[in-house]
Amino acid sequence: MAKSKIEQRGNVQSLGLLLYGQVEIKERVNQDDELIRELTLKGYERHSKKEADGSFTNLESTFYTVVCGDEEIISCAPLLCRGLKVRVSGKLSDHSFRGRDGKERVVHRIDATDIAVDLGQSALRQIVLKSAA
Repeated sequence: MAKSKIEQRGNVQSLGLLLYGQVEIKERVNQDDELIRELTLKGYERHSKKEADGSFTNLESTFYTVVCGDEEIISCAPLLCRGLKVRVSGKLSDHSFRGRDGKERVVHRIDATDIAVDLGQSALRQIVLKSAA
């Protein structure tokens, strides 16, 4: 069995991520037999380098799993979709392990205290919001 290590890296202040995959709401029972609901989403941060000629070269992206238990944010889950840009604040931790192929892997996790969405982006055009009359 591969040995794993979790490293707490501190707080994240407004990290910009692009969402990919499914947004899920998971339920579990904690050690006090209380039902806990958590929003889980996956996002990545693009990295690029500006070249001498002014062009940009894409570098390897950093991928994150974001988990949030705030009921107000969970209630907004239908607005979160693939391709959406969000800003996430919370606590960052890294979980490193050796995969079956023998390569070292790192999973970046953010326990989010806030998830913000820019309402002007084109990914939101597919969502129709109804205003209260």
